[in-house]
Amino acid sequence: MRATVAVDTAGLREELRPLLSQLTPEQRQELIRTLVVNINSGKVKVDVVGAPF
Repeated sequence: MRATVAVDTAGLREELRPLLSQLTPEQRQELIRTLVVNINSGKVKVDVVGAPF
């Protein structure tokens, strides 16, 4: 299974910040690790909308 995620970098940080702050450091690390692994393996394709930084 493959997913495509369109990312609006301008609003992403603001949307995720309150959610990520509710996670423990271990949960946050696991979430980020899982996301990076799936992006790198091609299971998730990220289309960036806007400037990356």
